[in-house]
Amino acid sequence: MQQEVKWERKAIDQQLVEKLQNNLKIDPITAKVLVRRGFDNSKEVQAFFNTTINDLHNPYLLESMERAVARIKKALENKEEIIIYGDYDVDGITSTSLLVDYLTKLGAKVDFYIPNRLTEGYGLNIEAINKLAREGANLVITVDCGIRGHQQVEYANKKGLDVIITDHHTPAVKNPSAIAVVNPKQDNCKYPFSELAGVGVAFKLAQALALELDDSTTSPPLTNYLSLVVLGTVADIVPLKGENRIITKFGLKQLNQINRDKIPGLAALVEVAGYSKRRIKAGNIAFQLAPRINAAGRLGEAQQAVKMLLAADYFQAQQFADQLNDFNDYRKEISEQIFTEAEEAIKQFDLAKEWVLVIASSNWHSGVIGNVASDLQEKYHRPVILIALDGDKGPGSCRSITNFNIYQALQECQDLLIRFGGHKQAAGFSIKEENISQFRKELNDYAHQILKEEDLIPRQKVDEIVSLDQLSFSLLDELETLAPFGYGNSRPTFEAQNLKIQEFQVIGHNKKHLKVFFNVNNQKLEGIAFNQGYLKDMLLAQQEGIDLLFNLARNEWKGQVNLQLRVKDIKIPQPKLKDKLFATKRSILVNGIAKSKLDWFYTRVRELNQQLMDNLSIGQEILLTKESDSQINLIVQGNNLGVLNSELAIELGPYLDVGINYRCFIADLNKDKQLVKVFITRELSKKEKDKAQSTELFFQGQQRIEKLTTPQQRSKLIYDYAVSQATNQEQATLVIWPSKRLVQKQYSQFKRQLPQLNIYQGHRALSCYQEKTLLAAMQVKEVDILIATPEFIQQHRGIITAEFDNLVLADCRSQVIDKNQFKSTLITELQPAKIKIVDKRDLVESKKIEYLSKLLQQGDQNLIFVTNKQESINLASKLEARGNHVLFYNSGLTKKDQKQVIELFSSRQCMNLVTTVNFNPQVKIPGLKNVILYQPSLNQVELLEQVAYLNPDKDKSYLYLLYNDYDLQKIECFLKELAPNRELMKELYIILSKLNKGYGEINISNLELLKKLQAKTKVNLQLESVLIGLGILAELGLITRSKELKQKIRLLPQQKKLDLNSSMRYNECVSVREEFKKFKKTVLNAKVEEMLKLIN
Repeated sequence: MQQEVKWERKAIDQQLVEKLQNNLKIDPITAKVLVRRGFDNSKEVQAFFNTTINDLHNPYLLESMERAVARIKKALENKEEIIIYGDYDVDGITSTSLLVDYLTKLGAKVDFYIPNRLTEGYGLNIEAINKLAREGANLVITVDCGIRGHQQVEYANKKGLDVIITDHHTPAVKNPSAIAVVNPKQDNCKYPFSELAGVGVAFKLAQALALELDDSTTSPPLTNYLSLVVLGTVADIVPLKGENRIITKFGLKQLNQINRDKIPGLAALVEVAGYSKRRIKAGNIAFQLAPRINAAGRLGEAQQAVKMLLAADYFQAQQFADQLNDFNDYRKEISEQIFTEAEEAIKQFDLAKEWVLVIASSNWHSGVIGNVASDLQEKYHRPVILIALDGDKGPGSCRSITNFNIYQALQECQDLLIRFGGHKQAAGFSIKEENISQFRKELNDYAHQILKEEDLIPRQKVDEIVSLDQLSFSLLDELETLAPFGYGNSRPTFEAQNLKIQEFQVIGHNKKHLKVFFNVNNQKLEGIAFNQGYLKDMLLAQQEGIDLLFNLARNEWKGQVNLQLRVKDIKIPQPKLKDKLFATKRSILVNGIAKSKLDWFYTRVRELNQQLMDNLSIGQEILLTKESDSQINLIVQGNNLGVLNSELAIELGPYLDVGINYRCFIADLNKDKQLVKVFITRELSKKEKDKAQSTELFFQGQQRIEKLTTPQQRSKLIYDYAVSQATNQEQATLVIWPSKRLVQKQYSQFKRQLPQLNIYQGHRALSCYQEKTLLAAMQVKEVDILIATPEFIQQHRGIITAEFDNLVLADCRSQVIDKNQFKSTLITELQPAKIKIVDKRDLVESKKIEYLSKLLQQGDQNLIFVTNKQESINLASKLEARGNHVLFYNSGLTKKDQKQVIELFSSRQCMNLVTTVNFNPQVKIPGLKNVILYQPSLNQVELLEQVAYLNPDKDKSYLYLLYNDYDLQKIECFLKELAPNRELMKELYIILSKLNKGYGEINISNLELLKKLQAKTKVNLQLESVLIGLGILAELGLITRSKELKQKIRLLPQQKKLDLNSSMRYNECVSVREEFKKFKKTVLNAKVEEMLKLIN
């Protein structure tokens, strides 16, 4: 998720807007854009719109240009050896190529030298000067460097080399002692435009030579070089104003008419970037063409890029272009690695104090840290400095934000640097490792003096607020006359307010992008929001009152041309919880399948000790030791096995203490993939230990029967009991509930309250893999609490009897296990307070909702129970449509939403809640008057649970029975769909057999299997039907299942005739159906007096 952006719009002079609009006959929106960009008269605007190549300034206005031309002319006449000394970025490479090519065509003896970024660094250096002097050079012309090379120029003079400096970087107070220094940023320079790129200055030198020679037979037409000049200009992110605008406008025109024969090097670059048949804009240079040239320089191969640009034929150029493409792929790969490692380091920072992010590593490639620094600066919106250490020192690359001049900041710390140079927003330096800590401190101290907190909030300038019906192709055409767009002349950005989104789609790889649609005068207007797919959930809840920031564009697709909004940012008002729940109900039903959190994790081990890995075995003890929030070591027998993957370490880090060993054991291994499956055991907090000790005497060695009034009291008692046995006695406790639903409910609550204990659940919906994991944990005595159904206990009675010390029977009268085999037993039974029953079981379906709606309008607090998630959403939606204020609660909600719903209901901010039996038993609702069974309970224990929410101290508490015979039929259908019968199991196995290829692995999701099963049986099944069905097949030995990244199913040969009744899962399904079959006669036909006796 991206950082929030502040939208800014300057106030403007409306009279000036009207004046421009009338004089130029333009759209008022265009006029406002121009005024906000500083235009205040029609003549200035017309000059901006109607730029020509003749508007280029006289190059001799640049300081020292005459001396530079005179010295080059002398070198041409005397056939002296000329060296073009360039920089390794796109600006330097294009500058070098331009002057080498131009001087060659003038008949000069010319060659070039670009220092290796990795071994020599930026700018002039002594070793290079010695080399050039030895090889007979007479004149060195620097391009895009040299302005701060005082020592190097002086040394060159002593070696007999003359130096001409052409540069555009910020000069020092005094210039180097060169023959000439050509730089528009010099204080004494009268040139009208100071923002030229290095290649722009090189072009001005060539322009001056052409004027001096004044011979068309020896001086090639300079406009041929504009396609090269625009490449360096756009890549160096100089403002596209003044001469840069002229260069970019006509350079782009030339680049789009590139000819293989005339300019083979650029043609090959355009081809390899995929733009030979597409229109090239400034943005395409910045993001497609320039990175390929930059990659060569960053990897120490800048000369290959120069050779491509100077290639004599297209075939030769193409070979170099392919090489640059490979460099770029490699550059992206290592950039991603550095970005990830830098982000790990940033997570350790206190961003409230660290306003400048300074990160160093000896693992980083010095050539690409600039790219990564730029990406990090954009994400965190604060200055970023990355340092690639090599030995005891290293180069650093800086990228900054608008209000922080990074060059000045480096000047403030220059005593800590070996050397430095650069611009306001980007700079470079070298530093000793021992100085980095002090450098970070001084930079941040300086930043806290210069910046305000609001400077760290990204800002986006808004050109105008518009309504969508003001947008048109004619407006777009007018705005396009402001092109070329880029740094200093951005594409016009508009704001539209209080919009209603008609529909939206999440598109692209990994669903990263968002498409939104608006209705404008009964026409569909499309917007595309790149990298904003994360807004999907917010838009599900809120599609009105939307504010949009966008550029206007033309979208061509399959011969159709339409207006399109290129969305830069979306502001969505925060919806109320109620609106969010109902808006996302479809998502809850489709994606919100209740998933039990497994008590283990798989980790891929980094920095692996392969010898230790080879000797690991399942069940072996292992220790976790935290070094930092991003590094957790795995220790085996006193030796370091390796470290957890960083993502998992960051998730676990806050819960582990530095310096403490956390005892674990290995539950599974995949040595080939370096995967280890780990169970964690952790010490209890002091508070929980104290609580456990206070109940030790009460429970130790006793058999008790407790009759309790509320589910809260019962949960607390079981909680205290289990914690006491696990911590003080180091004994395992078995808790038996009569149904899977109640097991899942209690398991969820216990896991939330006792994350430090090893708690498991056992029931029919466990996958075979989860069951295997649980059994493995029991075998190594790493289970503190097991919450299970009678059927699960029956299936695994042998191992359970041997492994557990204590027993809790929670409203469970089942005789599946002998209580005398346990050291202590706690039996809990709910005995709700006396209540009154309102019997409305005779209401027909059409009258039920009407009765309930009127009941809710009486102002009392109501808890309404239905059977499942689908029914809770359906009923809540119907009540909302009737004007009742109601929320719903079920297992499909996120934990955060569940918590919010509970808070609103328990604090009486919402008086009506529709829920399933999964409602939180720890919730206290002191004012609850009515429990309403809109659909019946599945068994007596569930009924007692539901009734027990009523306040025992309240004078009048009511249980409303609103279900009827139709509801019972629906529940029977639901149970049939949920729990697979023999016919369904047969069809599931047949489907898997057809998918199987000779007992190979079947890669298929549960959802895909559900669709196939529904299509085959024509029955509306639940996803859990598939989960249970696969569990039964695995239990019977017909299949095996694994799930590391994606589920894999393998069919096993059938050895003997199988009996479904030997499956615990199948028996539990049958048990649930049979139990309800018996109970339904009671809940439907029992008289009120009998029902009261049942619950009291």
